[in-house]
Amino acid sequence: MDRSVVLGGAIVLGFASLASIIIFFIGPLRGAVAISQIATDGAVRAGELTLSPLGAELLLRPEPRVLAAVPSTEPDTLAQVERMPGGVALAVLQRGRRTEVLLSDGVVKAPQWSKDGRSIAFATQSASGTWVVSRAVTHGDRLDVGTGFNAFPTGTQRTIALTEKGILLLSYADTPPVVLVESPVPVTETTPFTVSQDGQRVAWVASADRSLQVFRNENGFFVPILLTPSFASHSLVFSPDGRYLLSAYGDLETTTLTLVDLVSGAERVVGEAPGFIELHAWRYE
Repeated sequence: MDRSVVLGGAIVLGFASLASIIIFFIGPLRGAVAISQIATDGAVRAGELTLSPLGAELLLRPEPRVLAAVPSTEPDTLAQVERMPGGVALAVLQRGRRTEVLLSDGVVKAPQWSKDGRSIAFATQSASGTWVVSRAVTHGDRLDVGTGFNAFPTGTQRTIALTEKGILLLSYADTPPVVLVESPVPVTETTPFTVSQDGQRVAWVASADRSLQVFRNENGFFVPILLTPSFASHSLVFSPDGRYLLSAYGDLETTTLTLVDLVSGAERVVGEAPGFIELHAWRYE
């Protein structure tokens, strides 16, 4: 795997076929973030950013066909987006067994796991441009639950998804979607958006004014708890405890990583990574 690491005040660089990384992390950070990297040559690699008080280490998977890999909370279980001869596949790898959930001729957004590790939510875009949000369980059953660009499972029957109208709650049942956060302008599939692992907080960079907006569920209503104007980000992920947001912003050359404390509102740049980094899921180890 490609790697580099910062330990204490010393910087140890790893040089590999894609790129090296220089990251300076100041606590409180720990765990690992599943990521995808698009390098300057256009190559896409799945990887993992390991965080600790001593520093950070980026590991990139050597398999060129793996575009994204998101681990479940269950042991030895992984959801993987793969480049295949017939298109792009979404597969679940569980204790050495591979179950193909989907083969698409279009784009497959990186899947997100439910808290119990039993189901995943994901979005697909067909060659015609149509987006569909789906849920699947680990043994391969799949159910389309609505339209949208990005999806996070919450509970057993609901999915929070980003759509053109804003942030919606979709259900397995044939009931109308519930608008959690409405957008005054149409939302695009590149809008940064994430949901906390307990489903109680959502965050996005609003399309209307590029502000970072974080909402908390209070008795079924999502109320704002943080608003930061002119926030530069292309990807967001909550820490497992919901206290922090990690944000990525950059281009094919370099991505800057910023940590946001949702209690104090404080922001600080915590590192840089080569290439265009997408953040998928943050897990404590």
